[in-house]
Amino acid sequence: MGSMYPKIVADCNRIRNEYLIELNEYGVKSGKKRKYDQHQIQEIKKKREAGEGYGTIARSLGISRATIQTIIKRELTNSAIFDIGVAHC
Repeated sequence: MGSMYPKIVADCNRIRNEYLIELNEYGVKSGKKRKYDQHQIQEIKKKREAGEGYGTIARSLGISRATIQTIIKRELTNSAIFDIGVAHC
């Protein structure tokens, strides 16, 4: 009986992942809503380009340092993808 548990957990995870993929295909977003908006993202980018540190930006906007780092990383990835796409057009 003990050897069945890992298989059941793996099956449940597989079914959950398939369900989330299907929801995503229909445009349904899952996960926690962001606590920042596009205006704040622009402000973060501007402050970072001006040389401000993650902690300084976080304190000034009331957002965690980890969130600031995530936003910067996501924006750099998005802009790199955009740059590559434009270069190939």
